Amino acid sequence: MSLHAAPRGRRAAIVATLVLVGFLVGFGFGSEGTTSRSLSRAISSPTAVPRTALSYLRYRPQTPRVPYDVALEPYDYYAPAPPLKTTDIDGYYIRIVRLEEVGGPHWGLPIHCRRCPAYRVDPGVETLLLYRGRYWLEHQMSTWRAVGHYVVRRDRVSFFNDPNCSRIRGTYRWSKVATSLTFRVLEDVCPYEDERADDLTFSPWTRVRPCLSGIQYWWPALIGCKGGESGVRF
Repeated sequence: MSLHAAPRGRRAAIVATLVLVGFLVGFGFGSEGTTSRSLSRAISSPTAVPRTALSYLRYRPQTPRVPYDVALEPYDYYAPAPPLKTTDIDGYYIRIVRLEEVGGPHWGLPIHCRRCPAYRVDPGVETLLLYRGRYWLEHQMSTWRAVGHYVVRRDRVSFFNDPNCSRIRGTYRWSKVATSLTFRVLEDVCPYEDERADDLTFSPWTRVRPCLSGIQYWWPALIGCKGGESGVRF
């Protein structure tokens, strides 16, 4: 039976069906070949570029990567600066102190004041950079900082030229196990109720490699990274 011979209602239904089929075919649902071509066009589109693992590792560090510069040299309050030579404890170290370890929120949170004791252990991230006889320590939550010189002789290290204890040398025994660095105080009469000794010996310091890991902030700078001084392996 032809389309013209069919009743009016049935002709309308047939026409609607043909229009629907044409609509689906036009959008790629009519055949496997059409669907494959549509998917192929979508995949090959320049806007559908897949992300690679390497693209996620690219970063723009906020801390500059610099060679050691005289502008970073600590002031020699107590004794002349040691030679700029590598030591057995050189490296970037980090420690994370939990709030519960320092008395909880009532006692442990840092208070910004100009008369608070130096070296008070603060919760959060604390960093220690030891570089060829120069050191920089920072408590990131309170933004408290210390800087000075150190000398290593076998398993002993002496810290001095610290502006918080400018005329006092502190001597410690150090030990390293894998990436962990630990200090044990031998003699340090820096005032503030032994705060310097308590801070350095509070818990082990873990060596990290910020030049490779993508850390975006380290005080005072990423010293000795690639593009800085040659031969330095941090």
